[in-house]
Amino acid sequence: MQIRRRAVTIGTTFFLAAATGHLMQNADSIAAFLRGESNAEMPVVTHVEPTSAVIAPSVKAPIQPEADTSGHPSLTNIRAEAPVAGRTAPALPDLPAAEPDPFGATQLSQSAAPVETPTPEATAPEADATAGVFGLPCGAPVLSLEPAARGMLRVALSAPCFPDQRMTVSHSGIAFSAMTDHGGEYETMLSALAPEAEVTVEFSGAEPLTARQRVTGLDSLIRVAVQAKADAGIEFHIFEDGAGYGDAGHVSPQAPRDRMAERGGFLNILGDPTVEGPILTQIYSAPLNTQIDTLQVEVAVSPANCDRILSAETLIAMPGSAPVSEVLTIAMPDCAAVGDIVVMDLSALTADRIVSAQAMN
Repeated sequence: MQIRRRAVTIGTTFFLAAATGHLMQNADSIAAFLRGESNAEMPVVTHVEPTSAVIAPSVKAPIQPEADTSGHPSLTNIRAEAPVAGRTAPALPDLPAAEPDPFGATQLSQSAAPVETPTPEATAPEADATAGVFGLPCGAPVLSLEPAARGMLRVALSAPCFPDQRMTVSHSGIAFSAMTDHGGEYETMLSALAPEAEVTVEFSGAEPLTARQRVTGLDSLIRVAVQAKADAGIEFHIFEDGAGYGDAGHVSPQAPRDRMAERGGFLNILGDPTVEGPILTQIYSAPLNTQIDTLQVEVAVSPANCDRILSAETLIAMPGSAPVSEVLTIAMPDCAAVGDIVVMDLSALTADRIVSAQAMN
């Protein structure tokens, strides 16, 4: 079955309303919106036109012993032997009569140790906030950053007091949600968006944790990020060197390409879609001399997103300039279009900046 793709065009008001300082002016409201805060004011700078059975166990009746003529039960399983001539049975000594001593409440109270009944006011002790997964004392969380090739950051978090906890990781205008493991550990590779990189990790109800690291190599890279709530189903697709769908030059979540590839760019996908209120960020990175034909977002129409207005954010980082952020809105078709794919072309949004960055280098 051929998939229908509906092209969505960006209105001219998108570019007229956009400003270079948009990221600094709207970073707080954008982050609040992505975290799902109900009172967050969402900035919109563009308009997009919509294109039993029960088996009872068997019970055997107890076997009743047969009674003989004397009225005593017959022990049929014991073999009786005839007495031997000349042998007499030994006489049994007379035993004193003994009456059983009844075991009453007195003996029970003397033999059993007293059990203390908890008072109604007794409550379970509160959990120790400084105890780790095994109940042992745990220290403060530690966030460390380590630079890697191609402008990447290795982010490592050790938070023994926060095992299996949702957290939000933010950096230079992007954010994504993640989860610590059973020991409170987390690690990922992050595409840096600024030479002086600052990464913040925040748990619910706890003080944010921030680390900084100098990053090199960004002066020769183009980076474009798309972030949105995971339930929107937004995917970032990039076409290089005249590639079509499925070709070697088609970079997508299904084919993100290794970051150490000798030619072309790669896609860094960040975030855990299984956590509560998931936020995902997709960052495309490419050398300045890469031929980028098309950048676009695609959304498969599903019962979860049909007939809705979806929001996303793009962030463009070019050498020699601060990252620039824009807000996207996508008007999804009605639910009769389930199975189609809505496509929004971002090439016009990035073309001038890419050409300018290439000319400067």
